[in-house]
Amino acid sequence: MAFALGMGLSILAFLALLAGAGPQVLAGRVVAWSVPWMPSAGVNLSLYIDGLAWFFGLLVSGIGALVFTYASAYMHGAERVNRFFWYLLLFMVSMLGLVLSGNLILLFVFWELTTVSSYLLIGFNYERPEARAGAQRSLVVTVVGGLGLLAAFVLVLLATGSLEVADLLADPAALRGHPSYGAILALLAFGAFTKSAQFPFHVWLPGAMEAPTPVSAYLHSATMVKAGVFLLARFLPLLGGTLPWLLVVGLTGVATMLAGAYLALSQRNLKAFLAYTTIGQLGVLTGLLGLGTLPAVVAAMAQTLNHALYKGALFMIAGNVEHGTGTRDLGRLGGLARRGMPRTAATALVVALSMAGLPPLLGFVSKELILEAAFGPGAHGWASAVFVLGLGLNGALNLAAAVVLAWDLFFRRSRVTPPHQPHEPGRAMAAPPAVLAAGVLGFGLAPALAERVLQPAVAAVAARPAGFHLELWHGFTAELAVGLLVIASGLVAYRYLALLVAPARVWPPALQPIGWYEALVGAVERGTRRLNDLVQHRPLRHHLTVVLLAAAGFLWVTLFLHWRVLPWGQWSPVGPEFVVVAAVVVAGALATTLLRTGLGAILSLGVVGYMVSLMYVILQAPDLALTQLLIETLTVVLFVAVFAFLPRAALRWAGSGYGSRGADLAAAGLVGAGAAALALLAVTEPVFPRISDYFVANSLELAGGKNVVNVILVDFRGLDTMGEITVLAIAAAGVFALLRLGKRGSQG
Repeated sequence: MAFALGMGLSILAFLALLAGAGPQVLAGRVVAWSVPWMPSAGVNLSLYIDGLAWFFGLLVSGIGALVFTYASAYMHGAERVNRFFWYLLLFMVSMLGLVLSGNLILLFVFWELTTVSSYLLIGFNYERPEARAGAQRSLVVTVVGGLGLLAAFVLVLLATGSLEVADLLADPAALRGHPSYGAILALLAFGAFTKSAQFPFHVWLPGAMEAPTPVSAYLHSATMVKAGVFLLARFLPLLGGTLPWLLVVGLTGVATMLAGAYLALSQRNLKAFLAYTTIGQLGVLTGLLGLGTLPAVVAAMAQTLNHALYKGALFMIAGNVEHGTGTRDLGRLGGLARRGMPRTAATALVVALSMAGLPPLLGFVSKELILEAAFGPGAHGWASAVFVLGLGLNGALNLAAAVVLAWDLFFRRSRVTPPHQPHEPGRAMAAPPAVLAAGVLGFGLAPALAERVLQPAVAAVAARPAGFHLELWHGFTAELAVGLLVIASGLVAYRYLALLVAPARVWPPALQPIGWYEALVGAVERGTRRLNDLVQHRPLRHHLTVVLLAAAGFLWVTLFLHWRVLPWGQWSPVGPEFVVVAAVVVAGALATTLLRTGLGAILSLGVVGYMVSLMYVILQAPDLALTQLLIETLTVVLFVAVFAFLPRAALRWAGSGYGSRGADLAAAGLVGAGAAALALLAVTEPVFPRISDYFVANSLELAGGKNVVNVILVDFRGLDTMGEITVLAIAAAGVFALLRLGKRGSQG
């Protein structure tokens, strides 16, 4: 059922976006829909489909349909397969909701749902320690980033007064001139970087390879890691175009593109190899958005499309190779085209060439656009130099990686023998990567089709009409010359690959980002254990004393800050009945603290409760007095009944010396005096209007009741009362079950 629902929903979403919203988006209009959710907080259930959302929605739903098709064969016969498809469906719906959300809080909800669903998918094979560790790492990093993103959205609300994407885009310069701009940029970038695996937050992505291969194909091509790219693109017109944006986003992208491309070449596991190349390309996309110029935006959207197509295909091919050979160890694979996998080799060759940026594929078109952005208007000075250098090194290393994937894996003669005789996968596993390969070939040969898809997205990100034209051949240009130089450098890097990656294979773990992550997590775990040993391995009365004294500390700090407004010398006169009742309450409280037996303390505490009930009678609140009287009577009877079954030694407090009793009395007095003074302060200097005035004024008119207390219980806070009744009913059912169990045990 989950597979059918996911497959149908992905196809339906793709067709709805293509045929339903497509004509309006292509005409330059926005499809918007909104209903109030929490209007008092400015949160609505909003749908906002502009060119950017439409483009990413097509990627998520279209590639999602191919992933579901691929997974139907890949997961055939696996355990918990129905649960897998439910998780995958949640993953797809979360990403669709994220890119189509028109409200920032709604976007955040779906943002966190992608975190939860990816955690479930990465840890799907939870029997393996590596899967559990990878899932935990992804959860920790992305949840921490999500908290930063939520803080950024709160600052956006305070700065603009709105959480609606349409309202924010209507005045794109409002945030750039606000005093909170720096904090918003830092927090938003932190959230995007953790989700899109930017250096040094990329530590979670290689561990995510423990997920089944369909998840890897989906996660790397169109979902999880693209969420951060989408967020940066969405906020580019709001926060971009400044030096801080260039420094934070652009330089992080350059560092990530170099780290990912270099570390990929040192990997021997095929999926890990692909994971690190994804990190490198995410760095390219982030760097382009950091530049923020129109040519850079065009290149970023084109490379997003190219990367989604070829990377989804490469991960599916990796699954086919593992399925056909029994391993994904690059050291045990080679020459597969001659050994029984020629069709897989042909598909891999097409997408690997697109990854390398060679004609006549979409990767060549996007590479030319990237180089044009690096040398184009608006990208000059040191930023241009750093970006060009980073792109050149990344391009060379990326081409070397593409040669490994295509030549070494499928066409180079090899003497190694895989565990199984290589064979082609079935149609359901072979067709999806072939469709994606046809996509990079078709868009490369007919760039006008890609231009048609990319025009609305570029216009939305650039916040202006995007007039650009895609061509496969631009003539003999400077960009072509640089591209040829990058290709030559990549071939040299491949030739001396062993020498190039030797340092990465001997780096001590402490110098690698994963080492930093593990050291940080280990320090937190050790600190929590020490704190637990300090505060938990003590008697219960010690815990209560610490909690109460901490509360008293906050109380007395508040009182110290507001001591001038306390009504010193302005006490209202009270009658003798209040003095008598108060004296009995104080005596009962002292007796409860100082008595050496538990039974005596319970009876003294009951006296306090009865005096409070009498106080309600004096204040003419008979219903509250009756409630308090019943509760105190029931409490005393229950305690006395329980004590009848306890040994005599338990009726005396352990360590009940007067020294410890004095400490208890001092702590109780400190807390009680602070609470009383704070209550007096609240009455003297109310911060908000009295809620009692509202209840008195509206009890009869809104609820039709003259008894204000009853109206509050059953109407104004009716859900709270229902919850309390539910808790009591559950507790009563539990007590009844325990009593019946005890009778059966005694009879047996």
